[in-house]
Amino acid sequence: MQCLKCKYEPTMSEMQASPDACPKCGVIYSNADASVGRGSYRSKSGERSRSAISKIIVVIVLAGAAIGGWKFYQYRQVLAAVEEQVRLTSAYVTQIVTALDEGGSITFSEFFEKANKGVAEIDASMVQVSVLEPSAEASAAAIVYMKKSQEVIRGTARSMRSLLDLTTAKKREDKASDDRLSSNEYVRERASESRLSALDAQLKALNDLKESRTSLAVVANELRAAGSEIHGISGSALLSPPIYERLTNFNK
Repeated sequence: MQCLKCKYEPTMSEMQASPDACPKCGVIYSNADASVGRGSYRSKSGERSRSAISKIIVVIVLAGAAIGGWKFYQYRQVLAAVEEQVRLTSAYVTQIVTALDEGGSITFSEFFEKANKGVAEIDASMVQVSVLEPSAEASAAAIVYMKKSQEVIRGTARSMRSLLDLTTAKKREDKASDDRLSSNEYVRERASESRLSALDAQLKALNDLKESRTSLAVVANELRAAGSEIHGISGSALLSPPIYERLTNFNK
């Protein structure tokens, strides 16, 4: 038999002399058994408590990670949707600006129709972005970019309207110049008046054209700045540098 307290193992003679108590430390065997039992119970109870707490902590950490992962997934989904609409907006602006390269293959009427359609399509894109949930800072910045894009399209259309007025006035002047050579005195008199009116119209159209292109350059710079505020999307979704340069250098 070994003492549970001091671990001493008494001899047979010591056991006979002191069957109930340890001859070395004097502890009563029955009391030592009870004390060890309680200690063992407290130890096992403590282990169970620590195990339960550890499990709770693990559950909390996993739940937090799951919630954080879901929120990040939603955020990326919003950014993807924003980028898609921004890319479409940039495409509409590019179509309008590059339509000027088509020259005689597109009429003024067709150009204005294309510009109006571009503005309407960007309105639809803004609606798509405004209803995204959960909203992100990129959504608000994208809407600013879209509004500036509409201003660029309207400014380009205004410039083309002034160019149309200038072309029309120039044709009037040319016709008046021809009429001034007529043998009919009445026609010659009307031609002189018409020519002066056409020259005035050309001056007005030239001033409007210059003003519209100056305003367009300002709005183009504002559009570039608005694009730089849309964080988290690819730069390829924004208007390309050559288009910006073209918009800001119309008067040069």
